Amino acid sequence: MIDQLAEGETYASVMKRVTAIDLNPLGVTVRGAKRSKAGGIIIEVDGKDDADRLVEGIREAVGAAAAVRRPTRSTPILILDVPNWIEEAEVISQLVNFDSSFGDCQIRISDNQGSRTAFCRIPMKVASKVADAGRIRIGWAMCRAKLLERKDRVCYKCQGTGHVAAACNSEAKPKACFTCKSLEHLARECVAPPREKTKPTRSRTPPLQCEEPERNPPPND
Repeated sequence: MIDQLAEGETYASVMKRVTAIDLNPLGVTVRGAKRSKAGGIIIEVDGKDDADRLVEGIREAVGAAAAVRRPTRSTPILILDVPNWIEEAEVISQLVNFDSSFGDCQIRISDNQGSRTAFCRIPMKVASKVADAGRIRIGWAMCRAKLLERKDRVCYKCQGTGHVAAACNSEAKPKACFTCKSLEHLARECVAPPREKTKPTRSRTPPLQCEEPERNPPPND
């Protein structure tokens, strides 16, 4: 992936240098190139070895004009209760000491009611290490580490996960009537009587009736 352009650079100027690379000495065949959702450029090749060789070749060609890396599966993580007296550079240094993979991540630190929270995305292999530890030492503090669950996108067309309706190639599921659950019509065309809303009855013991005590009549004077 190519992203994080240096000041004054454009993707057009960077890709002009990239496409000028002779791929034959590298033994790499490029299958395609596309934009990422974040705006970077993803170059598709066959296999990890080809990707590593191409990354090195692109880095030599573009230098400091852009960041070049091989995409890996990652997951978001929060580092909670970071003391506000610790400098941001020290926070990053402590995270790198925990695992060197933090050095390749963009770490954002924000204030949160007297303490700070660090947010970044880490490779999946590091995520299991963080989950097992539960806490990461930042200076003298033991900060909680929380992996954020990622919710898959749901397609309203086929009810599948992992994509949206605009990119769906499946057949749309038929819509059912909300009133009678029929697939032949919708609720606005339904002639069936509406379902009655019933509430489960609860058996309750009737309250005890207290009998009033008999009162003696007042004595006759």
